[in-house]
Amino acid sequence: MPVPGDLGGQLAQRWVGRLALPGLLLAATALVGAALGQRQPFDDARLLYRVARCATSFAARPPSAACPAAS
Repeated sequence: MPVPGDLGGQLAQRWVGRLALPGLLLAATALVGAALGQRQPFDDARLLYRVARCATSFAARPPSAACPAAS
């Protein structure tokens, strides 16, 4: 009886389309808003600087600190 399996696949596709993608967009917007603040909300250079600084600090960590579940 493949009907429950097909129904589950369709339900997962609908969930991703209607809930997960808008949620990711909201989270990304909140992170950008927190990074830029209220004084300079459209400063692209500041956002790129903050992202680069965060990536650099993350890359400088040892692998055991970057992935605690691996130990």
